[in-house]
Amino acid sequence: MRRELGDGYELDDDPTRIDREAVHRYLTEESYWARGRPRAVQDALVDGAQRVVGLYKNGVQVGFSRTLSDGHVRSYLADVYALDDHRGRGLGTELVRFSVDEGPFAATK
Repeated sequence: MRRELGDGYELDDDPTRIDREAVHRYLTEESYWARGRPRAVQDALVDGAQRVVGLYKNGVQVGFSRTLSDGHVRSYLADVYALDDHRGRGLGTELVRFSVDEGPFAATK
């Protein structure tokens, strides 16, 4: 599922579109929670996720989230980020909303 956000930004949950090298680079070099995480572990986490979402600007990935779920009532959001140059626009909020509220295990209202 894709969602346009305007100004060249979009969200997409197509796992084949995720730039795994960029995600690994950010998480291991920029984040405090995954510093030094081996690439094989990061790839396994992406492969095992219920949903991964990329945030893109003109086709270039600038953010990411990974969701794990028991498939029934609980979901856990992990490895969420937006690159520094793209912060302050509400994109992180939209990334989280899209990842959880519009995910495959979102609660029915």
